[in-house]
Amino acid sequence: MDSSVHGGMNTRDHSLAENPYLIPFRRSDLKRFPFFSSIIDQHQFINAINLKNFVDGQMFAHMAYPHTREEFLFKVVPGPCSRSEVTFSLPEGSAQSFEDFICKGMVIDNGKSVMMMQADPVLISPETLTMRLRKTGVIYHARRSRRYLCRDVNARVCHGDFEYAGALYEFNPAGLRIELKGLAWIPTESESVSEPIKVDLTRNGRPVFSGMAKLIRTENLGRTIVLAPMNIPRKQYSERKNRNPRLNLVPSPEVKFTHPLTGNAVSYDIVEINASGFSVMVETDSSLLMPGMIIDEAFIEFAGGLRLGCPVQVVHGEKKKKHSTQYGFMITDIDVHSYNRLFGVISRADDPCARVSYDVDMASLWSFFFESGFIYPETYTSIAQYKDDFKESYRKLYHQCPDIFASLTYQRNGVIYGHVSLIKAYERAWMVNHLAAKDIGMKMTGYHVLGQILNYFDSITRMPSIGMDYILVHFPQEQRFPNDFFSGVYRALNDPSHLSMDVFASLGVDLSGPTPALPGGWTMRESAPGDIRDLHAAYRQISSGIMLDAFCLDTPGTRGQSIEVTYARYGFHRVCRVYTLIHDGLPQAYLIMDRTDRGINLAELINGIKVIVPRDSRVPWYVLHAAIGTCSVEYETGPVPVQVFPCDYMDRAGIQYRKRHAVWVLDTRYLHSNIDVMKTMARSNSTSYLKGVLSSFIRNP
Repeated sequence: MDSSVHGGMNTRDHSLAENPYLIPFRRSDLKRFPFFSSIIDQHQFINAINLKNFVDGQMFAHMAYPHTREEFLFKVVPGPCSRSEVTFSLPEGSAQSFEDFICKGMVIDNGKSVMMMQADPVLISPETLTMRLRKTGVIYHARRSRRYLCRDVNARVCHGDFEYAGALYEFNPAGLRIELKGLAWIPTESESVSEPIKVDLTRNGRPVFSGMAKLIRTENLGRTIVLAPMNIPRKQYSERKNRNPRLNLVPSPEVKFTHPLTGNAVSYDIVEINASGFSVMVETDSSLLMPGMIIDEAFIEFAGGLRLGCPVQVVHGEKKKKHSTQYGFMITDIDVHSYNRLFGVISRADDPCARVSYDVDMASLWSFFFESGFIYPETYTSIAQYKDDFKESYRKLYHQCPDIFASLTYQRNGVIYGHVSLIKAYERAWMVNHLAAKDIGMKMTGYHVLGQILNYFDSITRMPSIGMDYILVHFPQEQRFPNDFFSGVYRALNDPSHLSMDVFASLGVDLSGPTPALPGGWTMRESAPGDIRDLHAAYRQISSGIMLDAFCLDTPGTRGQSIEVTYARYGFHRVCRVYTLIHDGLPQAYLIMDRTDRGINLAELINGIKVIVPRDSRVPWYVLHAAIGTCSVEYETGPVPVQVFPCDYMDRAGIQYRKRHAVWVLDTRYLHSNIDVMKTMARSNSTSYLKGVLSSFIRNP
């Protein structure tokens, strides 16, 4: 063998520097740390060996190369040990040979401490080594934070113009030891220990960490690098005044997951939680967490057996006490059913009257609808003959449809005082289905419900799989409560590209007789993609809003199943088609035919016809009436709910209509930059209302 260590290894086509199973070792490194060492006996060391064998772990054989007297640590796999003798083998893939080195002892790295014991060789072969342990050894408590061995974690490191590939060997929150493959680390003239380095870690092809780090040192001729994560807080959203409350629940829920770097099961008590995320408190020295860590599947477990699964990411770590660090987790996605269960637990802990439930008492709900005035006489007259259909639709919605419906109530002792529900109305848009309240004495329940739904939106819109890209609210402009708040928010934000409000003329068209035919020269066809583009252009001439975007007319599919398939799974119909009314080859009106089961919405907002009349259209009402009749053949008997936009068309035509109906649409991409304004206005409206009530008492003693 060549007198040079590296030369000798090259004769075997492997250099020491290129072998990831061999680590240069200097005993002096252990003595530099300001921590104590102590004596351990043979029995303790044997127990540590057997633990490594039991968990299929690795330890190290302390070896010396005779030609240079350099010392190395061989990664070895221990066999079971009952007395003083133990046999080790080289792991698969190792190219070293025990016969080329002098055996000195054994080393076990437990992460936070290092155990060493001298041993005498008994039997040596190229790939196995049997040694007899001495009576005592030494344990060095040499590290501030425990380090953990990692398995099957690939690393991609980007530094300047260079990109390196490797594998994560061990980590703690303060350091990542990465063994490079192929290209060794290339120092640069401008290299600085503070220069940030991008690190991406994957396991089985899935990301488990992404963040910036600093270079601490290189080892093994640049084949091993040690990086310190910069632990930069990951702020997905800007700091706000009116954040959803973070609660300290008793008893504490737990979060459990398989650690993405070590593959071990871990569990932490949750100290604070809301519907967007949670935080845990851990001992700094034994932490397994670091900002940027991605967990594909975590389970939040509450007392009583509720267990919710979701992916999470560690977004920040902050030292709170001398030896403790608080880590914040963000829920990166969750299905709507699990979200509603999570929000329900947290809401009720914050306010015992708040509920999110799929087991609403229907008798109490119908009583509330009538007593609160939500179903006023005109509404009931139009639905009375179909009351059984409405009852059945509502029973299914409130008890069986978690993917398309959510219900929030404010109740005490089984009596409902406030209620808001949501329904998935279009492919990527959810609509506020009902919003009503009656006061509990001087308690303004309506504003409590409003605050509840704003908190609900604050978190659920962060979950991409739910598909809540838009929020729609329909309300008659003469209704004070919704008009004061939603119109006020629209005026305050003053940006129709983020939040728009368009006003329709609302009426019921009675088509119980024969369907009138379109006059000569007028035709109607189902809208093609080009017609949809023309519809958007015509809408932009009238409004700078986003209403048509929310209707998703040019998006037949979305994440996962289409809305038609989702509704059908629960026994409901849902169709949305667009028709173009044409005269002399030019579009004169667009009819959006929403079709679903009777009773899905009391006002039939997604079971009627919306008409968009372009600004330059000259369509007479009798022609438009005939076009509506043509579309209405799929509806059941009775007046068909029709909404016409803009209202000016109906005013110019001299056609009477029941009311003006506002369609309020929010693009949820901008919710988090505007939610503070909305929550502040909800509270200020509540205060103004209370002042008005008190003033009336003062004026009328």
